[in-house]
Amino acid sequence: MVQVIIFSGKKDEDAIAHLQNFVKIGNTINIQGIPQDVVLLRLFPYSLEGRAKHWFYESKNQFKTWRECSKAFLEKFFPIGRTNILRGKISEFHQQKGEPIPEAWERFQGYISDCPASWNEEVVAHADILLWTNLKVM
Repeated sequence: MVQVIIFSGKKDEDAIAHLQNFVKIGNTINIQGIPQDVVLLRLFPYSLEGRAKHWFYESKNQFKTWRECSKAFLEKFFPIGRTNILRGKISEFHQQKGEPIPEAWERFQGYISDCPASWNEEVVAHADILLWTNLKVM
């Protein structure tokens, strides 16, 4: 089932989308007495191929939890340039002239949903404060 969404580590692949899809599918698999964290960690290599699968088996001793694994995965396959672009879009967010608040909010939430889950919550909370100080009723 998790093999439906394969990630190989190519530059044109979206590591965040892969993790989001993997977790959505992985969370449908529940094994009594086994923590979901363990299920996700054990299933994850089956969603990988090529360079990404090689990375996983080469690095698997460096992480013991799903959170550690997903963070390491994003550090490897989510380019720093993309991270910097997203941080810039969030920290410099402004409502566009004539843009209704619901549309600005939707655009802002799109930036947030593109962020790696490993970004700490303080960055996202700061971004929410920044958003509300930059919105204007049109």
